[in-house]
Parts: sequence; C-alpha cells; structure tokens
Amino acid sequence: MKKILLSATAAATALAMVPMFAAFEAHVVNVTARIENALSVSTDAIDFGTVFPQEHLDKPLSIALSQSFEDEGRVDDVQYFIRQKPKCAVTEQGGTVMLDFQTATGHLSVNQETGAVSLDCGPAPEGMPTNATWGVLPSLCEYISKEGDEEPDGTTPSFHQPWTVVQGNNPDTEAVEAYYIDYLDTPGYLAKSDEDLEDTWTIDLAVPCFGGFCAQDWLSFVQEVTGNENMTLAEANAYAQPIENEHKVFGCDLWVEVGGVSEMQPIRIERTQPGFGDGGWAGWSCPANTTAVGGGIISSTNPVGGNGVAATGSPAVDGSSYPVYPHYTFGSGETGYVVHDLVDGFGNDISFFVNCLPN
Repeated sequence: MKKILLSATAAATALAMVPMFAAFEAHVVNVTARIENALSVSTDAIDFGTVFPQEHLDKPLSIALSQSFEDEGRVDDVQYFIRQKPKCAVTEQGGTVMLDFQTATGHLSVNQETGAVSLDCGPAPEGMPTNATWGVLPSLCEYISKEGDEEPDGTTPSFHQPWTVVQGNNPDTEAVEAYYIDYLDTPGYLAKSDEDLEDTWTIDLAVPCFGGFCAQDWLSFVQEVTGNENMTLAEANAYAQPIENEHKVFGCDLWVEVGGVSEMQPIRIERTQPGFGDGGWAGWSCPANTTAVGGGIISSTNPVGGNGVAATGSPAVDGSSYPVYPHYTFGSGETGYVVHDLVDGFGNDISFFVNCLPN
C-alpha cells in the first residue's frame, strides 16, 4: 500500500514540472455598445378623414437626423427610403368603421413555386367584439405620393404599384429564389456636411373613384396627378376601386428604413517645412471646428524623428505631450500634427499631412 502511494506521489511531482493545459477552458471578452436610431421620424398617424373621389389632399411627414446622430462626430449622412406596406386593423359594419385597437403591418410573402402572394396580419388583438373583423384594409398605398422637399430626395407620384412580384433572384440579397417581392421605394438623404438635417415630405392622397361611377374627367385627373399625358383610359381605370369597397376604411403603412450610414470624411492638409535645423520641431493646426484624427510623413531629405497627432489623449512625441511642445503650445480646443527632426547631425526638409475631422 505504501508503494502505491509513493508511486502516485512521485508521478504527481513529475507532472507538476511539465506545462499542462486544460482540455476545456473559457475566456470572456466583454463587448458592449449603445445602439441609437439614426433618424427621428414623426410617427403621428396621418389621417385624411372622410374624403371623396378625385379629391387631391396632402399632409406633411417630417424625417430628421436623431440628436444622437448629430452629436456623433464620426458619422455624416444617412441614406434611407420610404416603403409602403399593407395595413391590418379591426373593423366592423362591413369594414366601414375602424375600431380603436392596435393595428399592424401586413407581412407579404411569395410562394416560390407559383409566385402567388399571401398576406399575414399576425394574431388578432385581444378583447375584440364578436361582430368585429381582424384583417387587411383595402389598400390606400397606390394612391399616396411621397414628394421629397429637395434633391437628392426622390418622388413617387400617386397611382402606382407599391410592390410587384418578380421572377428570379433578388439582386439585393444572397438568397436563391424563384420569385421575390420588389418594393417601389422612395429614397431620401440627410447629411450633416450639407447642413441637411431634416426632410419635410409631402404625403399626397389622390382619391380613387368606384366601379363604373367615375367622372368624365377621371382620365385627365389621373394624367395630371401622375404627370403622364400618354396614360390611357384602360390604365387609369386599373386604379378605380371595386364598388363593394365604397364607404370602407382604407389604409397603408409607411415604413421609413435606413439603407446606409456614411462616416465623416476628414480634411487632409499637407504642409512642407524646409530648412529644419538638426532636432528641430514643426507642426500644423487643424482649422476651427475640426479635430486632428491622423497624419503622417509624406517625404523628407533625411530621417525624421518622432511625429504624431497633437490632441487630447494622443501619445507623447519624443517626450513632449499635448498641448505643450518645444516649439508651440496649442490653445484650448486647438489640435494638429507635430514633427520632430531626428537628432543626427543633419538638417531636413520635411513634407507631412494632418487629417482634420469636422466636429
């Protein structure tokens, strides 16, 4: 028994001198981020109330950069688009009265074998009256225009198809599809660098007629709204509503979606400083309302010593730290780039640059 114990002890001692690695181990890397919206969108309902055939009405829609986006110096512009989708609601009396329940956006999907489109409103709200109906409203989307207030915002006139089914692969995704839904999106753009912080869109409703009861000037009305003088009566009549939809509540959801965010591009300033004395210093400040974020050496006639950004928190350059350097003291809020010639018994001609990012 003692031999067994001694052997075990000896083995443990021997193993203790050999590097050992756990077969299973875990390391935790803490990753955090504060996620903010890039846009601030007025989500108040756009209610046109009771309207009549061939009326032409408009209301505003405000879309602006969020305060968080404005405050973040790293980013500059937002590309977004407005997309129309079906609206689901609780109605009664044959769809002529919409009840005060939560509404929803109808989800469109396309059958990959037939190309047929189906629509899902999701679960019905709780507490509905027994005589009420949960489902999609007759579509108002075809009759709503989105008119941007300035370039490069787009415009989509009333009397259009908000989505179509296309056979083939969607070029905007990597999915292999036989059919996909192509939405008629209206693009918008906001940029801090252009001082374009808010767009005021005009949401215009051109009210359709019903069945065979369209006025004699129905064609000219549609032509004028669309700006298409070559539109035929058959094409205009395609936007007339079935008579059974008369008196019903129509609806459409406008989705404002961000398509991309671009970062602020720094301003590159180049400077050539001839006649450096051996071990001399030089630098260049960024313009007002900008901050130095980078820089470097372009060329020199002899080796260069330390160089770097002069800003709060930047590394020391050859023993000197922001804001005080042998040749210059930066003022409050002033940043730039500093260069120190290598002490090697030779002078220098040095070309360098500084990248300045607008605040």
